[in-house]
Amino acid sequence: MSSLFILTGCQVTAPIMKNSISFEMDNKYWPVHSIVYKNNWPECGNLSGTPDAIKKQRYITTYSSCKVSPEDYAPPQIIIEYAPWLTYEEQQKIPELKGKKVIITGDRVTPYGITKDAFIGKDENALKYNTTILKKNIESAIDKLSLTAWKRIVLTPP
Repeated sequence: MSSLFILTGCQVTAPIMKNSISFEMDNKYWPVHSIVYKNNWPECGNLSGTPDAIKKQRYITTYSSCKVSPEDYAPPQIIIEYAPWLTYEEQQKIPELKGKKVIITGDRVTPYGITKDAFIGKDENALKYNTTILKKNIESAIDKLSLTAWKRIVLTPP
Protein backbone atom coordinates (compact mmCIF):
# COMPACT_ATOMS: atom_id res chain seq x y z
CA MET A 1 0.00 0.00 0.00
CA SER A 2 1.38 3.35 -1.01
CA SER A 3 1.79 6.10 1.55
CA LEU A 4 -0.14 8.36 -0.81
CA PHE A 5 -3.61 6.99 -0.10
CA ILE A 6 -5.67 5.37 2.58
CA LEU A 7 -8.32 2.86 1.54
CA THR A 8 -10.88 1.67 4.03
CA GLY A 9 -13.62 -0.82 3.49
CA CYS A 10 -16.07 -2.99 5.30
CA GLN A 11 -17.10 -6.55 4.55
CA VAL A 12 -20.59 -7.84 5.26
CA THR A 13 -20.50 -9.50 8.68
CA ALA A 14 -24.17 -9.19 9.59
CA PRO A 15 -27.34 -8.79 7.55
CA ILE A 16 -27.70 -5.18 8.77
CA MET A 17 -24.26 -4.04 7.61
CA LYS A 18 -23.64 -2.98 4.00
CA ASN A 19 -20.39 -2.98 2.06
CA SER A 20 -18.75 0.42 1.78
CA ILE A 21 -15.63 1.74 0.11
CA SER A 22 -13.91 4.98 1.04
CA PHE A 23 -10.57 6.44 0.07
CA GLU A 24 -8.66 9.53 1.11
CA MET A 25 -5.55 10.91 -0.48
CA ASP A 26 -2.63 12.00 1.70
CA ASN A 27 -0.66 14.84 0.06
CA LYS A 28 2.97 13.77 0.29
CA TYR A 29 3.95 16.96 -1.61
CA TRP A 30 2.58 19.38 1.02
CA PRO A 31 3.46 22.15 1.84
CA VAL A 32 5.46 22.72 -1.34
CA HIS A 33 2.62 21.68 -3.64
CA SER A 34 -1.04 20.93 -3.56
CA ILE A 35 -2.47 18.02 -5.60
CA VAL A 36 -4.79 18.02 -8.59
CA TYR A 37 -6.78 14.93 -9.58
CA LYS A 38 -8.39 14.00 -12.87
CA ASN A 39 -12.12 13.84 -12.27
CA ASN A 40 -12.62 10.16 -13.10
CA TRP A 41 -13.63 9.05 -9.61
CA PRO A 42 -16.85 7.14 -8.96
CA GLU A 43 -19.83 8.98 -7.46
CA CYS A 44 -18.87 10.13 -3.97
CA GLY A 45 -21.64 10.13 -1.37
CA ASN A 46 -19.69 12.43 0.95
CA LEU A 47 -20.05 15.18 -1.66
CA SER A 48 -23.84 15.14 -1.76
CA GLY A 49 -24.02 18.82 -0.73
CA THR A 50 -21.37 19.88 -3.25
CA PRO A 51 -22.73 21.86 -6.23
CA ASP A 52 -22.69 20.03 -9.58
CA ALA A 53 -20.54 22.83 -11.02
CA ILE A 54 -17.73 21.68 -8.72
CA LYS A 55 -18.35 17.92 -8.97
CA LYS A 56 -18.41 18.01 -12.79
CA GLN A 57 -15.15 19.92 -13.33
CA ARG A 58 -12.49 18.15 -15.41
CA TYR A 59 -10.09 18.34 -12.48
CA ILE A 60 -10.54 18.03 -8.73
CA THR A 61 -8.70 20.64 -6.69
CA THR A 62 -11.03 21.19 -3.75
CA TYR A 63 -11.40 17.76 -2.11
CA SER A 64 -9.32 14.63 -1.65
CA SER A 65 -11.61 11.93 -0.29
CA CYS A 66 -14.48 9.84 -1.56
CA LYS A 67 -17.04 7.54 0.01
CA VAL A 68 -18.21 5.54 -3.00
CA SER A 69 -21.96 5.59 -3.43
CA PRO A 70 -24.42 4.09 -3.37
CA GLU A 71 -23.19 2.48 -0.17
CA ASP A 72 -23.55 -1.12 -1.39
CA TYR A 73 -21.82 -0.45 -4.76
CA ALA A 74 -18.29 -1.64 -5.52
CA PRO A 75 -16.95 -0.47 -8.90
CA PRO A 76 -14.69 -2.95 -10.72
CA GLN A 77 -11.84 -0.41 -10.54
CA ILE A 78 -11.16 3.01 -9.06
CA ILE A 79 -8.55 4.94 -11.03
CA ILE A 80 -6.92 7.88 -9.28
CA GLU A 81 -4.73 10.07 -11.48
CA TYR A 82 -2.96 12.90 -9.70
CA ALA A 83 -0.16 15.43 -10.11
CA PRO A 84 1.55 18.04 -7.93
CA TRP A 85 -0.20 21.39 -8.31
CA LEU A 86 0.06 24.94 -7.07
CA THR A 87 -1.00 25.82 -3.56
CA TYR A 88 -3.68 28.50 -3.18
CA GLU A 89 -0.98 31.02 -2.21
CA GLU A 90 1.04 30.20 -5.36
CA GLN A 91 -2.05 30.59 -7.56
CA GLN A 92 -2.72 34.05 -6.07
CA LYS A 93 0.71 35.20 -7.34
CA ILE A 94 -0.22 34.40 -10.98
CA PRO A 95 -2.61 37.03 -12.42
CA GLU A 96 -4.49 34.54 -14.64
CA LEU A 97 -5.06 32.18 -11.69
CA LYS A 98 -5.89 34.77 -9.05
CA GLY A 99 -9.48 34.77 -7.86
CA LYS A 100 -11.42 37.97 -7.33
CA LYS A 101 -12.84 38.86 -3.93
CA VAL A 102 -16.56 38.12 -3.98
CA ILE A 103 -17.65 39.72 -0.71
CA ILE A 104 -17.77 43.52 -0.67
CA THR A 105 -16.71 44.96 2.66
CA GLY A 106 -16.33 48.45 4.04
CA ASP A 107 -17.08 50.75 6.95
CA ARG A 108 -20.50 50.55 8.54
CA VAL A 109 -22.02 52.85 11.13
CA THR A 110 -23.57 51.00 14.06
CA PRO A 111 -24.97 52.19 17.40
CA TYR A 112 -21.54 51.27 18.82
CA GLY A 113 -19.49 53.27 16.30
CA ILE A 114 -17.90 52.56 12.92
CA THR A 115 -17.22 48.89 12.20
CA LYS A 116 -14.39 48.09 9.77
CA ASP A 117 -14.75 45.34 7.16
CA ALA A 118 -18.47 44.96 7.74
CA PHE A 119 -20.32 42.67 5.35
CA ILE A 120 -22.19 44.67 2.75
CA GLY A 121 -22.93 42.23 -0.08
CA LYS A 122 -21.61 40.13 -2.96
CA ASP A 123 -19.85 41.34 -6.08
CA GLU A 124 -21.78 39.40 -8.75
CA ASN A 125 -19.20 40.26 -11.46
CA ALA A 126 -16.40 38.79 -9.33
CA LEU A 127 -18.51 35.71 -8.63
CA LYS A 128 -19.19 35.26 -12.36
CA TYR A 129 -15.47 35.73 -13.17
CA ASN A 130 -14.42 33.12 -10.57
CA THR A 131 -16.87 30.52 -11.84
CA THR A 132 -16.23 31.02 -15.57
CA ILE A 133 -13.02 32.74 -16.66
CA LEU A 134 -10.92 31.79 -13.64
CA LYS A 135 -12.15 28.18 -13.84
CA LYS A 136 -11.14 28.02 -17.53
CA ASN A 137 -7.74 29.59 -16.78
CA ILE A 138 -7.04 27.01 -14.06
CA GLU A 139 -8.12 24.10 -16.30
CA SER A 140 -5.93 25.46 -19.10
CA ALA A 141 -2.92 25.68 -16.76
CA ILE A 142 -3.51 22.12 -15.53
CA ASP A 143 -3.84 20.93 -19.16
CA LYS A 144 -0.26 22.17 -19.66
CA LEU A 145 1.18 19.83 -17.00
CA SER A 146 3.56 17.35 -18.58
CA LEU A 147 2.37 13.77 -19.07
CA THR A 148 5.19 12.61 -16.79
CA ALA A 149 3.86 14.78 -13.94
CA TRP A 150 0.74 12.59 -13.70
CA LYS A 151 0.83 9.54 -11.44
CA ARG A 152 -1.76 6.78 -11.36
CA ILE A 153 -3.18 4.49 -8.69
CA VAL A 154 -5.57 1.71 -9.69
CA LEU A 155 -7.67 0.18 -6.92
CA THR A 156 -9.48 -3.08 -7.59
CA PRO A 157 -12.00 -3.69 -4.80
CA PRO A 158 -12.49 -7.35 -3.86
